Amino acid sequence: MNLKQRKSKKGPATGGDDVITLNGHHYNDHNNKSNNNNNSLEEANSKMSPLLLPMAQHDSSADALRKATGNPFRQRQQKVVLRLVLLAVLVIGSGIMLIRWFGLATTTLPPPPPSYYTISSNNEYSNTQEALEEWNKIHNDENGTTTTGGIKFIHLLHSRFMQEQGHLTSLAWARLLLFQVFCLPSIVHQSSQNFLWLIKMDPNLNQDVLRHLIAIVEPFDNIYLIASNHNFLISQDQPGLWRTSEIRELQSNGDGSSSESSDPTTSQDSGTIGKRIYTGNRKRLALAMALANDLTVLETRLDADDGLHKDYMQYIQQQVMKEFHPNNSEGEKGADGHKNKKPQLLYKYWCSRRSLEWHWQLHSQQPEQIVTGVADNKREHKNNNNDDEITNAGVLQIKIHNEMCITPGITVGYPAGVDESQVAVIQHNKLFQRLVAGNNDGRPCGALNPQDCIVFVNGDFTFDAIRSRTPTSAGMLEVLAASTATVPSDPDSELWQDPTRTSQHGQEVGRKLDSAALAASIATSSSSSSTTTSHHDKQPHELHQSTPWMQYAFWHFLYESFYISRDQVLYVQNYFQGSRLFAIAQDNLLGQCTSFHSCKESSKLHLQTILNMTQPRTATGEARA
Repeated sequence: MNLKQRKSKKGPATGGDDVITLNGHHYNDHNNKSNNNNNSLEEANSKMSPLLLPMAQHDSSADALRKATGNPFRQRQQKVVLRLVLLAVLVIGSGIMLIRWFGLATTTLPPPPPSYYTISSNNEYSNTQEALEEWNKIHNDENGTTTTGGIKFIHLLHSRFMQEQGHLTSLAWARLLLFQVFCLPSIVHQSSQNFLWLIKMDPNLNQDVLRHLIAIVEPFDNIYLIASNHNFLISQDQPGLWRTSEIRELQSNGDGSSSESSDPTTSQDSGTIGKRIYTGNRKRLALAMALANDLTVLETRLDADDGLHKDYMQYIQQQVMKEFHPNNSEGEKGADGHKNKKPQLLYKYWCSRRSLEWHWQLHSQQPEQIVTGVADNKREHKNNNNDDEITNAGVLQIKIHNEMCITPGITVGYPAGVDESQVAVIQHNKLFQRLVAGNNDGRPCGALNPQDCIVFVNGDFTFDAIRSRTPTSAGMLEVLAASTATVPSDPDSELWQDPTRTSQHGQEVGRKLDSAALAASIATSSSSSSTTTSHHDKQPHELHQSTPWMQYAFWHFLYESFYISRDQVLYVQNYFQGSRLFAIAQDNLLGQCTSFHSCKESSKLHLQTILNMTQPRTATGEARA
């Protein structure tokens, strides 16, 4: 474009008009232009560069012109801004990724499922002699329960934990506490450890409860946690013994529940053969399975909230050795002066009838304390001394049955060569009376006198077992009635007057009374221990009133003979209170009537009573939904 302006050289006559030269053409810029001049301007405009036409038609502003022709500085500025935006996005994105990575690295992820093993066959030790040698290497001869040929028996202790109730978490934690305080200490401190403890639990047990249970038993290689809901040696409805049924069940798939599930996520893991076993020495268990037909077998029952005297297992083993091994094959002399051959028994039962019972007590609760869900754990006694402490950890009572076997400690022994189909399996509360009467379901023990088929334990210990009575009980037997029982705590009461006291308030009684003195204090009650007691005895058992000084003696005895600490029992007593007690009772009520558990209306009524007493309430005293 050639655009230039110049002044006209004409004089004033011409008016001094400016002459505009555009693209080689000259125009006069005058206010009074002729039509000819206007036409020339339009023609000139039509010849302008096509690049300017659009802008000239739409926007004649300078900004529009710059936009059309492009501004290099503005373009550079836009590129810088774009780069900055991209850089910011990159930095922010990288930061988010780093934060997420760091968060995943530091966040505690759920732990993996506990590891386990299985035993799918009892043929791992096909050579019997080699298996016997390995068996004897594991065991010892410290307790007089072996002979020159080594260990002659396989002793199994059976317990159950939360079977068919694995989803009831509050109940599971409460029962785990009872197991840890009452059951476990009494077994791991047994004077003989020549036994395998099989604890069967619900395969779907809450994982946190399972991990805690594994942690407390894992240090002991003769304790086996087994994922199974199937039991034996319970009653006619649940017969079977170790020699055949138990071993077969451990080697099978499924969880042993009443309704087997084909879904591998809810029962046995897909692809595995045998039950999941979480703890215990695998070799020892495999040997016990391989030698089941070659050695005498003993099987003992124990509920997971009860305990046994520290010498109980050794005593049973010694009795079995006397009964089933050659040194005792001769009987008493007959009329001709010769010894009569004592018949080899097919089986024999040993059971206990004397126990010490710990009864949980329900603390009194005020409405305002129930509102907050906190139990009233304050002592009701005025004097804050040891007397109050001893009566605030629950109540210990003596219980002696005349002719009934209690569950903890029931043991059956049978020698090699006896099939489990030859052994009578009867419910514990009917076992003694039926066997001594010869009512054995067509499975006689082989004794000349049926009374030789079963005998009450009569060791040197005063009580054979400790039993805990709490709202976790399926049968709720005597739980609620005893929960309100009290022991007089007034030091001036005549109940406290005992010559063994060594201090004003009897604090030293527990340290001065040994088991012999305690046995003497109940000698009258124990005199009924003869198995010839009438079958029609009107008193099925005797529950003895415990005086405060006897409570001290009992706690001392409990620690010395069962390794159960009163401080730990006090913790249990306080645990079963308030809102926690409400949740426990609620779970127990939901668990009623599940397979192999109690289904009594009385149990449901007792649990509902506890729920009514402990249900959280509003400030006005109304029960919370």
